[in-house]
Amino acid sequence: MKVTSCLLPLCLILIAPAVLADGWSVGAGTGPFVFGKFVSRTSRIATETSVSTTTLRLTAATRPGLAVDLERSFSERWAARLEGTFTESKLSVRGSGSGVHLDAGRMNVTSWALPVVFTVNPHGSINLQIFGGPAFAQYHIHAASNGSLQPFNGSRGRGGAMAGAGVQWWMNRSLAIEAKAQDIVTASPFERGDFPANTTGLEIAKPHNVHTTLGIRWRH
Repeated sequence: MKVTSCLLPLCLILIAPAVLADGWSVGAGTGPFVFGKFVSRTSRIATETSVSTTTLRLTAATRPGLAVDLERSFSERWAARLEGTFTESKLSVRGSGSGVHLDAGRMNVTSWALPVVFTVNPHGSINLQIFGGPAFAQYHIHAASNGSLQPFNGSRGRGGAMAGAGVQWWMNRSLAIEAKAQDIVTASPFERGDFPANTTGLEIAKPHNVHTTLGIRWRH
């Protein structure tokens, strides 16, 4: 969060001049970022009388994050945004029903999205919006040894898409309180080659990174 706390004021300083023109607005918010499953490994355990399975999952903990965006309106209903989100989360390996919970390091995620925004009801003080578009996430991972699902150390960028919805309450012409929920889906930052060749039962999933934020929007 130290990095994200520095990035937010910097982003606001850089984009503030643009919102002095009509049709532009700037938004900022914070809230919990929920990360999906990255990697899982299922193993079969056979005994004389039965066969059971156990699954280990490499996941990231829910953590608060920051989101800032610059929006350009083209009509009452249509707009486009450039949005950046920043968060840091702990990685862990968890076992299904086994009580396994191992520290796997930490992960910094910076994501960028360029959604098209549609306002359902542009008139009135409360506006409902839906949006979606392409996205890109930069994953920077600091791994800790955990045994069978040790992640790599380093950075990887992954492309994908995002979609979400939000509501704005305009307290006056210039200032609104804004709540948003969105899902960014990208290719996994992990690859099959990151794990030993003899690792069986491995599944690498596309993570669903769900961001829920509460913040403000300001327009000139």
